[in-house]
Amino acid sequence: SSSDAASSFEVATCGCFVSHSWSESQYNSQRKPRVIFELFVLQPFLSTSLSLFPLLAAVLLALSFALEAALRSDAVWVLPVVPIAALACLLLWLLFSSLRCLPHRLSLSTRSSKSLWLDSVSVDYHGDKTARQRIAGFKAALHTSESFLALVSPTYVRRLWPVFELAVAAKTKPHDLLLISLEWPSVFSPWLSAQVTDAERSWFADFTCRDAQTFAPKDRIAVCEAIRHAFGTEAAFDLFVREELPAVLRRSKLQYARRVRAAFRDALASVLGA
Repeated sequence: SSSDAASSFEVATCGCFVSHSWSESQYNSQRKPRVIFELFVLQPFLSTSLSLFPLLAAVLLALSFALEAALRSDAVWVLPVVPIAALACLLLWLLFSSLRCLPHRLSLSTRSSKSLWLDSVSVDYHGDKTARQRIAGFKAALHTSESFLALVSPTYVRRLWPVFELAVAAKTKPHDLLLISLEWPSVFSPWLSAQVTDAERSWFADFTCRDAQTFAPKDRIAVCEAIRHAFGTEAAFDLFVREELPAVLRRSKLQYARRVRAAFRDALASVLGA
């Protein structure tokens, strides 16, 4: 809405461009903010906290043994308890934030420094801008974004505009692109698999931009013009979607399945100064 667009703010460089489809089921619509929270708030918070504080407690425990022998005082055993107590408080903060039991200004999500470009907030669709102007705005936002996240679903791949966004990102930012299905389980789920299913393989198999859906005919005209400018012809775009995006899906699912382990490894390396 106009009020949502007005609540956004300008940045020189955006942390992540988030691509999604507006027309989703109720479940997938509710999954979007949860996935974003897990990726940009929950996962970094847990990986850093669970790496730093136990290590600090272990160091202070060893120090307490030395101090106890020198000072002959039981008070030194408070030292290793402090980081564990701090970790417990942080985990409670995380729990209450996840359950939305705290005011928004006190929530953990407000402490994230990651800036996101999200069209439902960053674009005023009720204003006077034409579809061509919005496409120009998309290209500018993508150019200034450090990474690209696509929240995909069967609905997403049937719509022309989000598939165009994903294809342009795959062409221009192949190493900074992550595709996540809203139907995948949580990144912390023990049932998360890195294998692409037959249904997921079929998403892009028969894609044609002429059959893809748009909100209005004028949007189709503008997007098809942008497709021809970026890919040469609509047929070349269709071929790119069918051949390149399944590979993006495979890489992304593997990366998603290993994301938590990689985050803990990187956090521990950072804590140890490696």
